[in-house]
Amino acid sequence: MSRESPRSRGAAASCRSRVSPRARTASAIGPNTSSGYELPVPVVAAVHGAAFGGGFQLALGADLRYVAPGTLLSIVETKWGVVPDMAGTQLMRHLARKDVVRELTYTARIFSADEALAYGFATRLVEDPRAAAMSTARDIAARSPDAEATEQQRLIGRPNQIEAVKANLENRLSSFANA
Repeated sequence: MSRESPRSRGAAASCRSRVSPRARTASAIGPNTSSGYELPVPVVAAVHGAAFGGGFQLALGADLRYVAPGTLLSIVETKWGVVPDMAGTQLMRHLARKDVVRELTYTARIFSADEALAYGFATRLVEDPRAAAMSTARDIAARSPDAEATEQQRLIGRPNQIEAVKANLENRLSSFANA
């Protein structure tokens, strides 16, 4: 993702470093399975500075949201006489109590990272959310890709499951088929 505007700053984990294509996909921002869309990998967001309106709604679409202390967040659309149009209220209701979602939506109140954690909008507060997001994406990418999309019974004995076990026993990185 290129440079963000001040209003959406920090909504996505940047993917420019030496990361595998699978890890790059795992760290990209976008709608995930909990929001009704199907992506083949988990979505990890890094949020810092200010996440107002669309920036906050983009972060809500992620499976995991790492937020820097001092970050300010808000659904500001009602301040301008419009409704949140990026599924923000639908995503929020799966993470926070209904009265909290209503209060934040109706008032456009700016809230802190600590409040975001308490409400369920943040997975963790971390000093460097990009580093945490990238580390998590790498950890996810190092796992068998089948583990993210297949039921447990169907995994046992498959080539990628066998490779995951061998790699762990041999203390080496896995080399998955079709990764």
